[in-house]
Amino acid sequence: MFDLSMGEIILVLIIALLVIGPNNLPKAARTLGRAYAWMRHHMALMQREINLELRRIELEEMEKGADPNRAPEAKLPPSGPAYDKTSEPEAGAECPPAPAKTENKDSHDSGSEGKSA
Repeated sequence: MFDLSMGEIILVLIIALLVIGPNNLPKAARTLGRAYAWMRHHMALMQREINLELRRIELEEMEKGADPNRAPEAKLPPSGPAYDKTSEPEAGAECPPAPAKTENKDSHDSGSEGKSA
């Protein structure tokens, strides 16, 4: 878990022995062990509660989708300035004129406009 080698563990134990003292070391180890067990227990409870809540949400979503009397939800079209068809052009802005349609197909190939070949 902490990725400590045997030498590092021995060093920590020697420092703890010097700092805490030989008489209080067993009591300190017991206290640390209980604190670690308490922390793991409460972390497991929190994880269990999170998993139960996620499962409950998944079941609710599945029940909503499986209701035969419920109408399917309508999907809305995309929105935004590129899709907004209700917006008016700005004041003073003019629309470009539509290109003129020509009936002569050869006029585009020859490069002359409106002249017949």
